[in-house]
Amino acid sequence: MVLGIAFLSGCQTPGERKVSYPTVIARSGDSQGFPRQAAGFSRGNTVSYEPGMKNTSVGYNFFTPSAQQAVTFYFYPKSQPFAQQIDSEKKMIEQVQEEATVLNETEQAINRGKRTFQSHTVNYQIKGIILGKKQVLYSQLLLIELPERYVKVRSTSPLAQADKANRRLLDLLEQIDWTKTP
Repeated sequence: MVLGIAFLSGCQTPGERKVSYPTVIARSGDSQGFPRQAAGFSRGNTVSYEPGMKNTSVGYNFFTPSAQQAVTFYFYPKSQPFAQQIDSEKKMIEQVQEEATVLNETEQAINRGKRTFQSHTVNYQIKGIILGKKQVLYSQLLLIELPERYVKVRSTSPLAQADKANRRLLDLLEQIDWTKTP
């Protein structure tokens, strides 16, 4: 009789858990392509935005007393052509960051192993907060087109650290496998 009452009331067993999205995926060790430490960065949270890990992100942070940089990789299915996706991403940044100023914009091929992908970079100057300090920031949007999905990379650091932040991001792109899903 007790079993019937539990069934009717919809109780969860200890192994069941309702998941709401977005949800943080617990990863304490290295995962395939995404090590805990890479290029001086420490991996942060991996987040799933919908069931099936089709729309995810993974963060990496570089924080020392003299340098700060936050990088987030977003992985999501293609829903529109590359040029339209670039425009959508730029509009999103410019809506959220009202005073965003485009510093420069480039298209280039980016290599991973023996494969070459199309990418588009937009560098912004924005106002924001890092480590509790309001300041002028350098914010980079890098969009990479893979055959079945997009990889968006957002990197943010103090504006005065822009050149070093670019070099650190290139090193990070070399050390993780962004062609895989985290």
